[in-house]
Amino acid sequence: MPSEINSRASLPVVQDRTEAPWSCRPKATEGSGPERSEGAEGRPAKRASPSIFNTSAKSVTRSGGVSDVEVALSRDRERVYSELEHHNRHTERLEKLGGCKQRSLALAREAPEHARKRANEQIGCGAFLHFRMALEGPHKGERRLFSGIHCHQLTCEICQIRKAARVLQAYTPKVLQAWAENRPKGCRLLFVTLTQRNGSDLTENLQVLSDRRKLLRDRIRQNRKRNAGPFRNLVGGVGHIETKRGQGGEWHPHLHELWLNNGRANFKLMREAWAEITGMSDVQVKIKHLNVQHALDSGSVMGDVDIEAQLAGDLAEVLKYPLKFEYGSPADMWHIADCLRGIKRLRPFGCLYGIKVNPELLDDPIDWDLFAFMDFYYRYAGEGRYKAAPAPRLSLKSQLLEDWNNQ
Repeated sequence: MPSEINSRASLPVVQDRTEAPWSCRPKATEGSGPERSEGAEGRPAKRASPSIFNTSAKSVTRSGGVSDVEVALSRDRERVYSELEHHNRHTERLEKLGGCKQRSLALAREAPEHARKRANEQIGCGAFLHFRMALEGPHKGERRLFSGIHCHQLTCEICQIRKAARVLQAYTPKVLQAWAENRPKGCRLLFVTLTQRNGSDLTENLQVLSDRRKLLRDRIRQNRKRNAGPFRNLVGGVGHIETKRGQGGEWHPHLHELWLNNGRANFKLMREAWAEITGMSDVQVKIKHLNVQHALDSGSVMGDVDIEAQLAGDLAEVLKYPLKFEYGSPADMWHIADCLRGIKRLRPFGCLYGIKVNPELLDDPIDWDLFAFMDFYYRYAGEGRYKAAPAPRLSLKSQLLEDWNNQ
């Protein structure tokens, strides 16, 4: 694959390992180097068979019963398996981004006339991807998204996935910290779904839901201040608006919330409080414990469960993007995006208030001036696939515009 290498002093030659990162040249040893030695009958000696492990070194047994060859093999295996893991993650990521790009293109082609400008920006989103891989240092082998074209549209699945990842990155450690600090008080994680009656006017329904969410926040603040009411033990939380079609084809905007509550919560009183706020006795309120909370309640301890990974999976259900791309027609997706403009979708409170989410959709950078690196460029090739491409002569956006003009 065409790539660029930024070399430093005394940096060895590095092969391109994008397609097969495990196929690297073995170290030169006696009898296996590029110069052939003459055999006993004057014929050139056979080359050593290519291998990723150097097994031709002289074996020296150590006092512990482990030879130098076995130690070298162990180190080579660790290196190769690490490269394989990074390569597989990168391949899976490209496949996922390719699928998102394909669906985003299909949605952009069905855009209404008033959204044609946004649709054109969405068509160019993710057309080029620039990854950078560190060749040394603590992040060796990692390929990070260094630059790319993003449209930041609600209807773009690529941008929404990146934004959801940023939200998870910001909130997961804070939720974990608040949970650990309040564990002696019996803090429990609750997944709450708050609904209201479906309606035909989505703009009005979203505004009403946003106002009711504000009333709920005021009620929680009053209960905590007075130390009375069903929400008095809430430490903090965060909520997110999601929209889809409900039963009967009417719009069904609803809230997904994560609450941290000290002690046992009274689910019945919480449901009654939401019914009082909405003025509807038949609204559906779902309150349950997160999966990671069930794992700890079943007898597991902090060391037995990958808390952060499970918590990130649970938070993904709460804080995912507001449009369900797998449900609804393209016309519905564009209508939802129009109605959500100007409405704050993510609202934290309590100990989670004030968390800043990085708006940058690229991966976190490292100090590339300190390490050697290799650049990889990809172009969307259609049918949900990204294909390796040469380095653009211009900036990514200028290159895209030039390609469009040449078509």
